[in-house]
Amino acid sequence: SQAAFALASLTPYHNPIISGFAPDPSCVRVEDQYFCVSSSFSAFPGIPVYTSRDLVQWQQIGAWEPTIVRERKKS
Repeated sequence: SQAAFALASLTPYHNPIISGFAPDPSCVRVEDQYFCVSSSFSAFPGIPVYTSRDLVQWQQIGAWEPTIVRERKKS
């Protein structure tokens, strides 16, 4: 919401806002909630997914993992 964003902009915060190593973030806003994914070099294959309502307080809500499909050899 706009009120939460305004309050967060007045509240001091420290970098990094996402703890650990979270390079190359890609973020999107869905209504009043933000979602962000970043590269993962420690949990390959996997991409951590974070959420926030104020762009300062982030929480990891899961991880996306690709599905690997292998073709069967035809007999």
